[in-house]
Amino acid sequence: MNREDLLIPDNIKNITTLIELRWSINIHGYDIVSKILKVDIDKLELIKKINTKDFTINIKELLNNNLSIEDIKLKLNNPPYYKKIYEDDFIDDYFEFDYIDEDHKKALDKNKKLISKLNKARKKFLDIGTNKIKRRLNKLGENDDIALAIRIALEIEDKNIQAKKKYGKYRTKIYNEKYNYIIKLIEIFKKHPNWPYGIEIVSGIETNSIIYFEIPGVEQISWHLMLYKENEFPIYNTPWDGKENSTLYKIANKIKQDYNNIIY
Repeated sequence: MNREDLLIPDNIKNITTLIELRWSINIHGYDIVSKILKVDIDKLELIKKINTKDFTINIKELLNNNLSIEDIKLKLNNPPYYKKIYEDDFIDDYFEFDYIDEDHKKALDKNKKLISKLNKARKKFLDIGTNKIKRRLNKLGENDDIALAIRIALEIEDKNIQAKKKYGKYRTKIYNEKYNYIIKLIEIFKKHPNWPYGIEIVSGIETNSIIYFEIPGVEQISWHLMLYKENEFPIYNTPWDGKENSTLYKIANKIKQDYNNIIY
């Protein structure tokens, strides 16, 4: 297969060579490749680091999920894999352009710029940053569910931005934290039946739904997520407002309007 073939996620299940594995991970990320191949991320990280210039070697036997990490290391000590396994924690380079075509270089560059923009927005949020605002909302949230909902929404958005900078198990860990905060926000909404929230089902590998919230006085905010149970949340019937990457802006407007005393 060539790189263009691997732009289609379903083709990942047919990979056999080291170069195909590297292309797949660089294009789609560890999470997606792990799910499609049904191979642990730790094993994928190990296999991807094979030290050989022969990228056409067949790695099918290494992708066998019955093999333990130690089994794989033993195999890597012998031809054709030529060992060289690093024992330190491995963090995937987010932009490994060596194996990616021009279209994906442009897409990843665009994503990198978006991440940088969102990260700056976090640090400059209301001139003091999201962390200070969250701390100051903690006290208000003890007696004010709107303040508490805003504080949790900021935590979700922080996790969402942080996760975009990672791949593999590090990204999965942050997305799990984001999901847990979404559950906390839902618990608040359940206490207020007149606060609209719900999901829209979408097709995708890394996410399969979008969850929307309407905190009183805050415009519609939403995040992508992966649902593991059908009918876990109610269906949201209001259309998306079409405002991309606007969560921090919408929350800031509410804080400036009703909680201006915490901006100092």
